[in-house]
This record gives sequence, structure tokens and C-alpha cells, in this order.
Amino acid sequence: MIAFGEAAEVEDSNTRLVVNTLPDAVYFKDDDTLIFRNLATISSIFKGIDTLYKEATNDEVEAFLDEDFIELSNDYDMNKVSKPNRKRVALAMETLATLPEADRDQMYTYIHSYCEGKLEFDADNSTFEISSDDELKYLLYGIEQRFYTTPLGHEKRLANSVQAM
Repeated sequence: MIAFGEAAEVEDSNTRLVVNTLPDAVYFKDDDTLIFRNLATISSIFKGIDTLYKEATNDEVEAFLDEDFIELSNDYDMNKVSKPNRKRVALAMETLATLPEADRDQMYTYIHSYCEGKLEFDADNSTFEISSDDELKYLLYGIEQRFYTTPLGHEKRLANSVQAM
């Protein structure tokens, strides 16, 4: 710490707690929302948040929407992709890059089994019809394997956040 008073002084101490007038981050539990001012500041507190916060570029969104398993309709295009979905696209692109081609059919079946009624799936062409940002969100959740069924009550659920074990 550098202290300024009558003379400048450098102090090397790990026992100091700094309380700022404005918080670095605030978490709203009811909304499951974290807000923050500076990504660099909270990266030391929340390890790995910088990878979650990455937003896909226009080129990345366009490349994702051009995937063989996506069929756009109802004039839905890159310009209608919301900011939250741009972040999800960035994560999904990383997942797809590591997913073996042989596992894609299994991924389609998994997504369709949880999103029947929310996403139109053409089994003959192995394509999901995307006509809204909400439909894209469900597809992205499926790619990230956020759907699960509880073992005891067999209730289908969506994981709000995930952490590898």
C-alpha cells in the first residue's frame, strides 16, 4: 500500500482490509444476477469470470448461426441476438469446438428431449428452427448441457449455473 501524508510511505502488509465507498460487485440473489463495475477488479475475487463474461463478436455469432444444425426463420438473424445470448454463444462455440463430431447426434437428441414444445427439431435434417432469441437461448442451454432430470422425483430442470467437479 502507498500511503500519502506528510511523507509518502510504502507499506507491504497482507493484514489490511480495504472497504470502498462503492462495492466492486453486488449480487442480487432473487434475480441470480451479479453486477460489477470493472471486470479486472472482480476477476481476483471470482476466478474464471472473465471467460464467462466474454461476449461473442459479430463474426462469431454469424459463424454460430451458420452451423449446419441451425435453421433460421421468421427473419431472425445476427442483429436480433441479445447480449446475454452473445455471451452464451461464446461459451457454446468453445463447447462445440471440443465436441467430437460423432457426439453431435446425441447432443441433438438430448436438446430435443428437453426442449420439445420450445424448439422445433427436424429429425430428418438434424436441424433446430430458430425464430426468436428465446429459442436460441434454449438451444444454447442444450449445447452447454444445462438440462437435467432429478434422480428421485424425475423432475426436468434447468441448471442456472454450472461448475465442473
